[in-house]
Amino acid sequence: MLEQGVIQHSRSPWNSPLFLVPKKDGSYRPVMDFRKVNEVTEDDRYPLPLLKDLLMSLGHGNNIFSSLDLLSGYWQVPMAPKSREVTAFSTPSGHYEFLRMAFGLKSAPITFQRMINTLFSDMLGQHVYAYLDDVIICSKNPESHFSTLEDVLLKLKGAGLKAKLTKCEFLKAKITFLGHTVDRDGIHTMDDKIKAIKNFPQPRSVDNIRSFIGLCGYYRSFIKDFAAMASPLTQLLKKEVPFHWNAAQDNSFQKLKYALTNAPVLAFPDYKAPFVLYTDASAMGLGAVLMQQDARGKNRPIAYASRTLNPAESNYSVTHQETLAVVWALKHFRDIILGYPITVYTDHAAVTELFKGRNLSGRLARWYLTIQEFSPLFKYLPGRANVVADALSRNIPVGSMAEQPTPVQNFTIGELAKAQRQHDIWSKVIYALESGDELMVPDLPVPFAQFFLSPDGVLCRYWPLKKEPVAQFVITESYIPVVLKLVHDSVIAGHPGKERTLSAARRSYYWPTMRVDIDAYVTKCLKCAQHKGTVPKPAPILEYPPPERPWDVVAIDLLQLPASRQGSKYLLVCVDHFSRYVVLAPLKDKTATTVAHSLIANLFCPYSTPRVLLSDNGGEFHNSLLAEICQQFEMKQTFTAAYHPASNGLVERANRKILEVLRPAVGGLLENWEDWLPHVAASINSSVCESTGQSPYYILYGTEKRLPYDLLSSPQKPVYNFDDYAKSQLRVFSDIHTDVRDRLLASKATMSSEQHKRSSPVNIKVGDSVMVRVPERNSKLSPKFVGPRLVMKQLQGHKFELFDPLLNTLEVMHSDRLKRTSAKPDTNLVDTARLNEATRLSTASSTSNTNQAKPHTYNLRSCK
Repeated sequence: MLEQGVIQHSRSPWNSPLFLVPKKDGSYRPVMDFRKVNEVTEDDRYPLPLLKDLLMSLGHGNNIFSSLDLLSGYWQVPMAPKSREVTAFSTPSGHYEFLRMAFGLKSAPITFQRMINTLFSDMLGQHVYAYLDDVIICSKNPESHFSTLEDVLLKLKGAGLKAKLTKCEFLKAKITFLGHTVDRDGIHTMDDKIKAIKNFPQPRSVDNIRSFIGLCGYYRSFIKDFAAMASPLTQLLKKEVPFHWNAAQDNSFQKLKYALTNAPVLAFPDYKAPFVLYTDASAMGLGAVLMQQDARGKNRPIAYASRTLNPAESNYSVTHQETLAVVWALKHFRDIILGYPITVYTDHAAVTELFKGRNLSGRLARWYLTIQEFSPLFKYLPGRANVVADALSRNIPVGSMAEQPTPVQNFTIGELAKAQRQHDIWSKVIYALESGDELMVPDLPVPFAQFFLSPDGVLCRYWPLKKEPVAQFVITESYIPVVLKLVHDSVIAGHPGKERTLSAARRSYYWPTMRVDIDAYVTKCLKCAQHKGTVPKPAPILEYPPPERPWDVVAIDLLQLPASRQGSKYLLVCVDHFSRYVVLAPLKDKTATTVAHSLIANLFCPYSTPRVLLSDNGGEFHNSLLAEICQQFEMKQTFTAAYHPASNGLVERANRKILEVLRPAVGGLLENWEDWLPHVAASINSSVCESTGQSPYYILYGTEKRLPYDLLSSPQKPVYNFDDYAKSQLRVFSDIHTDVRDRLLASKATMSSEQHKRSSPVNIKVGDSVMVRVPERNSKLSPKFVGPRLVMKQLQGHKFELFDPLLNTLEVMHSDRLKRTSAKPDTNLVDTARLNEATRLSTASSTSNTNQAKPHTYNLRSCK
C-alpha cells in the first residue's frame, strides 16, 4: 500500500484499528474500523441507486451484456489533504494515513457514487447502469453495444480510472449483476446463493434463523407470499418468544427452500404494454404480484411482494384488509407503474365498489385519494380463479408443496382403455363382451354379468346397489396409485378414513383388491399420521421406591418471569423429594455457568449435595459443566423426556404453588417479584404438605418454623440436659422420617392405583415407526404430529431413543407423546442410506439384551 501510493507515513493524532479480511481469490483486503471517525463525520445525503430500480431498468429486449468492475475502486479516489489525518492507523512498522479513499468511511460510498454518476451523467439510464464500482452495459444489437462500450472505456480512461480485467465480462448473453443473473428473458436468482440456501442446515438458534431469513430475504421479490411463508420463523425473532422448533417452523423452513430453489424468472417491465396487479389479503398478511403479458399472451411475473399485518391492521375487517392490500401494492410498485396503464384484480367484490369513490370517509377516503395518481382499472376475480397460475410459469404449486397434497397426474379414458386391453384378465373380459364368447372368461371375484363396455370402449362394472346402481370404471394395477391419490390425497377428498376413502373410490372405480389396497394406503399416509389421531393412554407409573431421607433426590427447574428491579429474569426452583422443601434463587440469565454457580451457592453448600439431581433436558442443565460438578460431588444426574412435564411432576406442582403465592404478593407490581421470594419460600416450607402430613421445615429441622403469628404461643421449654435433648431429637427425627416414608408409600400406592385405571401398556418396541405429538402448535391447522421417527432403543422410564431421518439426528421421547404408525418418511427429503443403516441398527438392537430397561431408584410421580 505504501509502494502503491495508497498510504503515507503520518504524525496524525488519530488512530483507528486495522484488520485483514480474506478475499475469494485468497488475497487479503485491509479493512479499517472507522466507527469512532464515522461518529463525528457529517452526513452526506447524496442518494445511492436502489437495487430494485437498477434491475428493473436493464431493459426489455436487451440481449447483449458487458460488465466492468473497477480495480480497487475506492483507492482510485484521492483524499483531500485536510481529511487524510483522520484516516490514520498504526501497525508494528509505523503510523500511517490514507492518500486514497479508505474502505469503511461513512461517506466513501456516497463520494464514489457521485463521481461515477458525474462521469457517466449523459449515459446513465439509457444503456449504462452503475452501482458503486460495478458498471453494466446492455444493448439490443452488437453495433450499439460496441459504440456504448467504447464510450464507457474512453470516459474511464479520461478520468484515470482502471477496471480489473479478470472481473470484467464482455459481450455476454447472461451476466451477474448485484447478486442476480440477468439475460434477455429477465432476472434470475444466482446459483451459488441458491445452493447456500438449499444446503442451509436446520436452525438451532435465533441467530441461525436470522441468518437464514437474511439469506432468503435477498430474493423475496421472487417468492409469492414470502412474508406469510416465513412467518413461523420470523415469530421466533421477537423478544421474549422462546426458541421452540416444531412442525410449523420446519414446514416454513422447507417451504422457503423449495420456493427459492424453484424460483421463477422475473420479466423486465415492458412500458409499451399494460401492467396487471393481483392482490390478496389473509390473516397471515398481504400479498401481491405485478405481471405483464408476453408476446405469446402469457402472464409473466415482474415482481412479488408481501408483508405481515401489524397488530392494528390485524383487527381490520376483511374488506378493509383487502383494500389495504391494493393500496399497499400500488405504493410498493410505484416506481415501476406510475404513469402507465394498470389493471388491478381482486377477489373481494366490495373493493371494486369502494374505489368508485361514493360516500367514503375516514380511512377509506384517504386510501381512495392515495390511489388516484395511479388511475387503476379494477376488476373482480373470484377467489377460485385468483391463483395466478400462469404467473408461476415453472409449474410451481400455488402456496407450497409442503402444504398441498401430492400432485396427481390424471389419466384419460383412452389411456385407461388401452391399459385394460393389455391386462391379462381384463383383456379376456373385454374379448368375451365383444365376441359373446363367455368360455374365455377367467374366474372373477364378481359376476361376469356386472361388466359392460362403455361407448368409448372402456371396461366398466355395473354395481347393483339397493339405493342407486353405480357404474364403475375398471382400474388396472398401474392406475391404482393415481386413483388412491384422487380419492384420498386431493383437496376435495380431504384425507378421509379407510371406510370413507373406500366409499369415495367405489362411486367411480373398481378393482378386486380395493379394500386391502385402500386400508394399506390410508394406514401409511404421512399426512393422516401428522394431522389425525391421538396418542394412546398414558403409560403406567413405574414402581420406584421413594427416597429414604432428606436431600436424597432433588428436582430442579427454571421459571421465566418478567424482569425484576434487580435485573433477574429467571427463578431457579429446587425441591427435595423427601421433605418437599423448596429453595428459590433468582437468576439474571440461564447460562450454564450462572445456573451451576447458583446451585452451589444456594443448594449444595447451605443444605446438601443430593444423591440424584433431576431436571429437564434444557441446555442450562444438560451441559458439560454441571456434569463435571455432579461427578465431583458424586451425584447422579437424571433427565426427563422432552415435553413431558409429568416426568418431573413434583417440581411442576411446586412451580404452580410458587406462582399462586407470588401473584397476590406482588399486587400488580411485577418488577418486585424478587423482593418477595424469601416470603414465598417461607410460606411453602412452613405449610403442611398433603402427601407427607408435615411441613417441609418440620421434616428437616424437627420443629415448626416460628412465624409472626406464633409470637403469642407458649415459650420454648429450657434444656437442662443436652445429652437427653440430643437423644430425644434423634428419636424425633427417626419418627418423622419413618412417618414420612410410610405416608409417601401410601400416597404412591393410591396414585398408582388411580393412574393404572386410566393407563394402557406401552406397545412400542425397537424397530417400530412412530409419530411424535407436537406439544405447542402455532395454529389449530398445524400438524398434530411430526415424523415418522424410527425407534432405535428403549430407555428407562418408558422413554425411547428415536432416529429422525429428515434431520439425521437422535432424540429421546416419552411414550406418552408417541403413537405407532405405518407411514413412511418422504423419500425426497430423507437420506435413504442413513435411514436404511438406522433401520439395520435398530433391528440388530432389538435382538440383543443391551437395551433392556434398568430398574429405577426413585419415583418421579409419587405424590400430588
